[in-house]
Amino acid sequence: KQWSSTFSSSAPTAYDKRFHNMAPEFDKYLNTHEVDDPVVALASSFHLNTQSEDALKPEERRIEITLKKGHQADAWAIRAATSASFFARASLRWLRHLKESIPNSNIRAHQDLAKIMAATEFSADATFNAVKFSARAMASQVTARRLLWLRHWQADIKNKWKLASSPIAEKKLFGPALEPLLIETRSKRKILPSLLRRQENRSFQSPRGGSFGSSPQTSFPPRSYRQTTYRGGFQSDRSDFYDRFRRSSQGRRGSRGRGSRGFRGFCKSK
Repeated sequence: KQWSSTFSSSAPTAYDKRFHNMAPEFDKYLNTHEVDDPVVALASSFHLNTQSEDALKPEERRIEITLKKGHQADAWAIRAATSASFFARASLRWLRHLKESIPNSNIRAHQDLAKIMAATEFSADATFNAVKFSARAMASQVTARRLLWLRHWQADIKNKWKLASSPIAEKKLFGPALEPLLIETRSKRKILPSLLRRQENRSFQSPRGGSFGSSPQTSFPPRSYRQTTYRGGFQSDRSDFYDRFRRSSQGRRGSRGRGSRGFRGFCKSK
């Protein structure tokens, strides 16, 4: 049912908000991160402060919205799994207290209680692992969002990946990892400069321009050595035949020209 529509997502209900909650000092790490202003300025064509999503192209905006929805879904998965793990651990402690109150002579009750404790402990460990896996999925989505926004940054893939794989901050998408790369303009505005060197730019543009005398090399063989599919011979034989025919026709044309000129001269002498 959840896979019937890939783009739409159901909002958390009042039950979810009531029972699947966390302490504020932990819940703040699950919120969607805001994009840093210098990164938004790279994608925006206006110098005014705009919303982060408005600076993107329509296709990029849809990707950004989808990644943010995935982040929110993983956040609620973490909240639900954390609540389940907490109550499983609490139930395990209650079962241990209950075991102490049962007489040792009641062997059957101790055996049944041990099975319930083992199942409860497994549930507590499984829900805790669900929290870890959801947190890893959330980290991957943060990395994908970073790479999406860094498409507008003029830098090589090594620097982009280094910035995209930096530790996740509390509120901002890049956070403290972005500070060493920023420079301040005359208007006291911090921007993210280009890291591409001029030499790299020239080498990138050289295949387009090239020299005047250079010609692109091809991997196909020369035409004279290409075989025909219906005769089995080389096309060079045909070209030799055309050359002999051309030379013979030029020779006949030249002899007719000399004869006509001689006839005109003879008529003029008469």
